[in-house]
Amino acid sequence: MTMHDPQGHPYAWLPRHAFAAAWGSDTIGYGTGRFPLRCNFRRVSARTPEDAVRDLVPLAHQWARGDHGRGEQTVDVLRGLADRADLGLGVPALPVLQSFSLRLGARRRVDAAGELHAWPEIASVLVHQARALGKAQYAAVREDRAVLASTFRQVADLHEDLVQALARAS
Repeated sequence: MTMHDPQGHPYAWLPRHAFAAAWGSDTIGYGTGRFPLRCNFRRVSARTPEDAVRDLVPLAHQWARGDHGRGEQTVDVLRGLADRADLGLGVPALPVLQSFSLRLGARRRVDAAGELHAWPEIASVLVHQARALGKAQYAAVREDRAVLASTFRQVADLHEDLVQALARAS
């Protein structure tokens, strides 16, 4: 089943029996606390948020292509990670994926898809990537190398689709 985990894992995937076994557990260590209150926002520019997003699409295309001066392209990094996952990811890669990177990747993509709703093709690819990364969370926790590697290859293929969609929108 797919769910939005309260710790911030969008599109997290868990079999129903595992969810039922974990529900009501008193061993979950999520912190509790107060949320910050922010108020009195004011607009500092006459530009609309839609204008700002539209102006950033060409920059997003450059970054997605890998033209940001970092060397390796994102798709190559994802395919390399898939190859490493096939062999088994150890410390520190696996714990970072389990508790941070997959959640962050899914969250950023779903947020970007929301902001890019005026470009449905781009938003759709981002949502597909978010869903794949969310499902990978369970594979990472179970250390399922095959599913994790397959997911990274799927996200890499989707990244190529994203580059093409951003090119058409730029």
